[in-house]
Amino acid sequence: MKVVNLKQAILQAWKERWSDYQWAINMKKFFPKGATWDILNLAEALLEQAMIGPSPNPLILSYLKYAISSQMVSYSSVLTAISKFDDFSRDLCVQALLDIMDMFCDRLSCHGKAEECIGLCRALLSALHWLLRCTAAFAERLQEGLEAGTPATGEKQLAMCLQCLEKTLSSTKNRALLHIAKLEEASSWTAIEHSLLKLGEILANLSNTQLRSQAEQCGTLIRSIPTMLSVHSEQLHKTGFPTVHALVLLEGTMNLTGETQPLVEQLMMVKRMQHIPTPLFVLEIWKACFVGLIESPEGTQELKWTAFTYLKIPQVLVKLKEYSHGDKDFTEDVNCAFEFLLKLTPLLDKADQRCKYEFPCLPLLHWKVFWTLLLLPVLDELRRLSLLASLGRGQRQQDRVAQRPLLSLGHSNCLYPKQGWRLDRNHFAHSSMLFVFTSLFLVFSHSCDCTNFLLQECNKQGLLSEANFANLVAKRAADRDPELKSSENANIQPNPGLILRAEPTVTNILKTMDADHSKSPEGLLGVLGHMLSGKSLDLLLAAAAATGKLKSFARKFINLNEFTTHGNEFTTHGSGESTKTASVRALLFDISFLMLCHVAQTYGSEVILSEVSTGAEVPFFETWMQTCMPEPGKILNPDHPCFRPDSTKVESLVALLNNSSEMKLVQMKWHEACLSISAAILEILNAWENGVLAFESIQKITDNIKGKVCSLAVCAVAWLVAHVRMLGLDEREKSLQMIRQLAGPLYSENTLQFYKERVVIMSSILEHMCADVLQQTATQIKFPSAGVDTMPYWNLLPPKRPIKEVLTDIFAKVLEKGWVDSRSIHILDTLLHMGGVYWFCNNLIKELLKETRKEHTLQAVELLYSIFCLDMQQVTLVLLGHILPGLLTDSSKWQNLMDPPGTALAKLAVWCALSSYSSHKGQASSRQKKRHREDIEDYISLFPVEDMQPSKLMRLLSSNEDDANILSSPTDRSMNSSLSASQLHTVNMRDPLNRVLANLFLLISSILGSRTAGPHTQFVQWFMEECVDCLEQGSRGSILQFMPFTTVSELVKMSAMSSPKVVLAITDLSLPLGRQVAAKAIAAL
Repeated sequence: MKVVNLKQAILQAWKERWSDYQWAINMKKFFPKGATWDILNLAEALLEQAMIGPSPNPLILSYLKYAISSQMVSYSSVLTAISKFDDFSRDLCVQALLDIMDMFCDRLSCHGKAEECIGLCRALLSALHWLLRCTAAFAERLQEGLEAGTPATGEKQLAMCLQCLEKTLSSTKNRALLHIAKLEEASSWTAIEHSLLKLGEILANLSNTQLRSQAEQCGTLIRSIPTMLSVHSEQLHKTGFPTVHALVLLEGTMNLTGETQPLVEQLMMVKRMQHIPTPLFVLEIWKACFVGLIESPEGTQELKWTAFTYLKIPQVLVKLKEYSHGDKDFTEDVNCAFEFLLKLTPLLDKADQRCKYEFPCLPLLHWKVFWTLLLLPVLDELRRLSLLASLGRGQRQQDRVAQRPLLSLGHSNCLYPKQGWRLDRNHFAHSSMLFVFTSLFLVFSHSCDCTNFLLQECNKQGLLSEANFANLVAKRAADRDPELKSSENANIQPNPGLILRAEPTVTNILKTMDADHSKSPEGLLGVLGHMLSGKSLDLLLAAAAATGKLKSFARKFINLNEFTTHGNEFTTHGSGESTKTASVRALLFDISFLMLCHVAQTYGSEVILSEVSTGAEVPFFETWMQTCMPEPGKILNPDHPCFRPDSTKVESLVALLNNSSEMKLVQMKWHEACLSISAAILEILNAWENGVLAFESIQKITDNIKGKVCSLAVCAVAWLVAHVRMLGLDEREKSLQMIRQLAGPLYSENTLQFYKERVVIMSSILEHMCADVLQQTATQIKFPSAGVDTMPYWNLLPPKRPIKEVLTDIFAKVLEKGWVDSRSIHILDTLLHMGGVYWFCNNLIKELLKETRKEHTLQAVELLYSIFCLDMQQVTLVLLGHILPGLLTDSSKWQNLMDPPGTALAKLAVWCALSSYSSHKGQASSRQKKRHREDIEDYISLFPVEDMQPSKLMRLLSSNEDDANILSSPTDRSMNSSLSASQLHTVNMRDPLNRVLANLFLLISSILGSRTAGPHTQFVQWFMEECVDCLEQGSRGSILQFMPFTTVSELVKMSAMSSPKVVLAITDLSLPLGRQVAAKAIAAL
């Protein structure tokens, strides 16, 4: 029916003075069923007739109020009609409209289709804009009245506008609807922002403080609408956060070579999930670093922890600074964290005692080599070669000056070494680089204050202002233990100083390694040889690992090792290889080989492997490491073709080892010898076992193997380890005895350089290789040690105890202590390897469910989350895909889900799901890549997910809540209403984690729709509450995108979830369908 007829009906009612209920009865008689009053624009027609004159028509307004009260017209149509009135000069009309809005503005609702609910959002947005314009108009009139001397003009109307505005905005439900409308109509929201700015300018000079305060409050509410989901309260009642502590310990202990960004994202995830204030967050990171330093075993682990603390963590904080709202705020937070840290004087003093290192000589390199590395990048090619050659010629004199101090600090020319080894200033292309290196040395020569080193590094990275830095240094100096100050002397080099000096040295070594090796191999040998002395190699490797340069470092040495396999490149003009050249080549091959083995064992073989490229030749060392080198969890076949090279080469090598007094060097192809040594050892073993060779001959052969190049002994032991595993108990004696001979001291004299240094690193490599097989065969072999335990975390499990008992005991100790230490991390990692992911996760969850006190369960969740970070991806698949569904679907286990353990398990599940989903698209860490990965097909068959077209959801959204297809059986529900935001985002559902999440939310939807309530239903509520608490908003990157859209309407039926903010948080508002679902759920609240 046309609008003109509706207009005639309204006019007839006015002429005949119908009462409101008579008008309603007659209107229903005039207009038959079919079209709704909103389609006929009844609200707009009534307002149009009521607002014709200077004052509103009270009778027609009564019809409108009756239509609103009897729900003849929707709230959205009324709000839309009101927002079209723009003649603010008619005070009585505006007042009438405000009265109508006041009737329902704080109780808006809509129980119709999703499109009608979205219409309500848009109408409310238009009404808000109208209220702001109206308020601005009356504020301008009030200001004009004040200037004219009539202050009462417009004040009453302004107060009414502000009152209506405040009443509308004070409703969280209204603000949630406005939040959806803002996403629907960005241009309209821009207009509101402009109106708000204009209103603020007008009210700035308003003398009435009450009205101005009320307007400011309304403005604050409007500005909070876009960010209403991102406000979380921070934990102020806690000072310790074991999850952060354990994460830092885990990273420093087991993943020094990992990239910085994944660690930053994981830490930020924990900070957001636990709502940790930034100062306490940074403080916990520092506390974990110092605890790691104190408890780290002496040797390589100690240096790795030092590099992690002083090189990697400052870089982590620099990246964390990017996540903060402002540089200044984060700088103040770091300063506040240090203020807290300085109050932990016993911890800092203990760290100072731990980090002192006796190193009377130059800690990194012989002084000539150090200065060579410093000068090489800035000298021209001619002087570089000359200097390297002089180092090679002066090799015999190095032992006499090895203990020479680096600098003469009292000499006027203190930038140059003692004993007159000076270079003209013209040799330097960049004197600034020399100054930086020398300054670093002068700063770090005589101090043992670990905190001071940390403050300097943070200051250098821009994490502390100069004023705060000076203040903190002074405070620490005043609080330090007097005994520590008095014990400092020039002969004590603290590890932090050594590591900080090693970092620029690594850069210079990398530049040195880029030079043409064939031009001066002797000089390069001098550099590498002294890298092996003392702890220099471990210092350099730790610094390279912490700064992300270790892979490049290893690549340089792989190239060098590959270079030495081509003997013709060492000769000039086709001449034969001299003895001297051959010995240099042998040493370069041996040192590079040993270094690479040491890197692979200390930091993982992933550091060595190059990127896969088709057609490229794989370097010798990579081939040998992948096929022949024993590693934890790697089983080698001693009969593999890699151990069976050309028989003629094997025969010649056996003859060379057996007949020669010592190994020849000239024209020796060392890579071929390394590949042939396994077959040669097999021949020698057979001859020994059959009585052909005597023990004295075996001793001479093993001396020949390790007498010149230690890499031959490493390759021989690598094969023997694989061979021993395949032998019976009575067949192992000869093989183990040969390993003992190869690992023992040399019985003949060695004439090649750096032999003692090479033997030390060889012994460490052999000890790592043989550890598993020696434990299995109950054999003891004495390896020459450097005075420290090279395998501090090896064989930590107590013998003859079930691993389940060990797991429960170690977790009980960790829970009692309240934090995870490095030793416990290694024990738990070993148990994870031995028992498997399901066994590990299932037993720890059982321990969690045994807890009955709330404070214990919360602490257990924080500790379990950090323990699960050992392999978060696989643990999450097991937890969400196997353990939780088992608990939720088995009624006999529902009692385990009671509060408090049920709440704790829900929290843990959400934390694991969020962490895994946020990081599973990135690269797995080196410690996780080694673990077994579930077959993707297994998860596809185990968790079948039905696809559903968006059109089916549209039919569901267009239906009323009471329709049968919404509340059908759980089986039908999973088939009919499983569409989620993830499917509209075309998420890869072949990914195991995505499938597990999708099926978990299908199970949750089924539980909510079932007729049986119990602890499992309560668990679902806790799970969803934790999701809302941890997520700022349900967006494309969250796990809630896997939740079916139709689950939202069921969640709001639970009292704890019937909140507009909850609805906004659990729906994907980036999708139109998501906004419709949210609007329909909120409008029905």
